[in-house]
Amino acid sequence: MLLFIDHITASKAIYDSVERITTKNSLLIFHLFPMERKDYEAVFEQLLKIRALDVDVILSINRNSKYLHALNVPVGLQVVERDNRGFDLGAFTMLIRKYEYKANARIFFMNDSIDWGEFGLLKNFRDLEKKSNYFDFVGLFESFQKVYHIQSFAFACNPKAALSYSRDFRNWRFKRSAVRYGELRGTKRLLSEGYTLTVIHSYVELLEKFGLRVTGGSDLRDIEILISLGVPLNPMQHFWREAEDLAHGIIKYSALSNPAKLKDPPTRERLG
Repeated sequence: MLLFIDHITASKAIYDSVERITTKNSLLIFHLFPMERKDYEAVFEQLLKIRALDVDVILSINRNSKYLHALNVPVGLQVVERDNRGFDLGAFTMLIRKYEYKANARIFFMNDSIDWGEFGLLKNFRDLEKKSNYFDFVGLFESFQKVYHIQSFAFACNPKAALSYSRDFRNWRFKRSAVRYGELRGTKRLLSEGYTLTVIHSYVELLEKFGLRVTGGSDLRDIEILISLGVPLNPMQHFWREAEDLAHGIIKYSALSNPAKLKDPPTRERLG
């Protein structure tokens, strides 16, 4: 098993979850972003506990970090330097091409665009883990914004699907490029090449499970009309409350700025 964790460093609950997730002979790739020296040291302490479980731990660190060359990285933690470009999918691509995996290995990716709360990372990982036994690529949610795609903040896949999904990934400078040429094109490629794809929570489930109680004060009929007219709706934005309920309390940080212009956007008080 390979578990790729992107930029998630703040919460001890995250490390507790990772300890429970990883198994002997797993490979954990932990992508670190620039931070204060004391914060790096706290991360190393947590990762050494995971390393003690016979888990290979690889640190992916921005080569331009002002602390990189002064860091005293503990023995047992491998370091891979990379340019801090391409966002999370750029980091995933570089590392997924660097290592070889058994054909039946499973690769898990989870990033820091989500507030995972105390148990969200562990519980959503378990959901992905179960379904990844039967599909080549599994995400938490799907979206019809722009074109159909599986949202990339959390997914599980096999090695072949990972290489196909990331074939066109580049070190993009802009987030919109990462979305357009990353998760949108990656999903399209997987479908065109015949891989089996699914999500834990479908777009339809978001609508049907909660009926008329739809975020923003609209009723279900209004939402259905919008969909039939091709108006793009992002589940983590327009249906943030439903997504939070279904996916063990997670909230996407970008929803806090209310880009969907909802009447009742999430607030920081709801974060874990």
